[in-house]
Amino acid sequence: MKSAAGIFLERRGAHAWHDTVAARVSVALLLLVFLAVPAFLLLIQNSALLVYYLIYPPLCAFGIYLMSREKPYVGSLVVVASVYAVVGFMSWLIGFDQVNQLKWWIIALLPWVMFTESQRVTIIVMTLLPVVFSVVLRYLPVWESPLLLAEREFIRHILGISVALGGFSALYFLRRQYFATERLRRLENEFYSNTLDSIPLPIIIKDGITLEYVFFNSAAQLTYDLRREGRNSNLTTFSESSAAAVSRLDQEVLRSVTYHIEADENLVHTTGIHWHFRTYRIPLELESSGRRLLITISEDLRALNLAIRRAEETRDLTARVFNVLAPLVAKFDHNTGRVTMLNPPEWLAGWAALESDIKGYLEFTLSRQIFPQGGLRRSQQFSLGGRSFDLYLVAAALSGEVTCVVLEGPQIS
Repeated sequence: MKSAAGIFLERRGAHAWHDTVAARVSVALLLLVFLAVPAFLLLIQNSALLVYYLIYPPLCAFGIYLMSREKPYVGSLVVVASVYAVVGFMSWLIGFDQVNQLKWWIIALLPWVMFTESQRVTIIVMTLLPVVFSVVLRYLPVWESPLLLAEREFIRHILGISVALGGFSALYFLRRQYFATERLRRLENEFYSNTLDSIPLPIIIKDGITLEYVFFNSAAQLTYDLRREGRNSNLTTFSESSAAAVSRLDQEVLRSVTYHIEADENLVHTTGIHWHFRTYRIPLELESSGRRLLITISEDLRALNLAIRRAEETRDLTARVFNVLAPLVAKFDHNTGRVTMLNPPEWLAGWAALESDIKGYLEFTLSRQIFPQGGLRRSQQFSLGGRSFDLYLVAAALSGEVTCVVLEGPQIS
């Protein structure tokens, strides 16, 4: 079974056009044409029903095609208009006075399924069309139907069944979308909650108006001793003076609408515990509701200072080890007869007493030697100040430079 995070990440992918409610309802409305197949039997007696099959199926199919071409608004508009046209045509066939007003109100709900919330003007206009038509219907002149009484009765049943099934399909797919959206929302909340909860730094999300804590992770709960079942805020967490200072900073960040880093924030808990935190404040405004939030992330400076101190101790220890163990590396230039030390200054502490003597020895010894071929060679052992050393040479034949590596050998007794 997939985890909640896996399902959530999978659902974040782009949906196909046929996964939308508008597309599914359009396909269902197109399939309603086949409910009227028995009406073909009436074509022998009346050719007026040909209009039904010449108008509605092609228009509805064209609307679905537009949806597949990434034009959902125009496609939905064509589908809704085709439904209105065919219902109006069938109502004319059986007589407007024979159509229940409820049927017009049912199809008036179709725009609420086919269009999105951002298309509110279209929803209102397309909803008012059948509603207004159902009101003025009684004032329209009565036309004589081209169908016989039995034919009108048959078409009236076909219209009733079509409107009922169309409304049912719209509600069914709308309900499926609602539950899918709710499930995805729960997965998103679980994913974000688990992600924030797994971060070891105290994280608190505050309301932008009341500054009450609307969310806090486990690290914040343990650090500040927060209660899941109660109401938490700056006043219930910190001392009076600290709560006032924290609230003032929170309000300033919310007004500035930009993040703020407090390098060293001294906080006092209601129990008297002192903290030194580096606090990150991030203002946030939700696009869906306009609600303003403030995210605070705290970093314990004591732990940070401890890590820095340990890193410095490790660096000092490494430097001392190099002072003891590091070889002396020098470069001898045959053209000038001079020796240049290549060790960093911090690595020469162990050689400080003999550096000048070794330098003089190398200049005296190497100036007498000739290196016709390059490569690594061990020259000799020598002693200075009661200490024995091994000398290795790496000669570059063309440039006349010799790299010298001096290692301390066994101590001379």
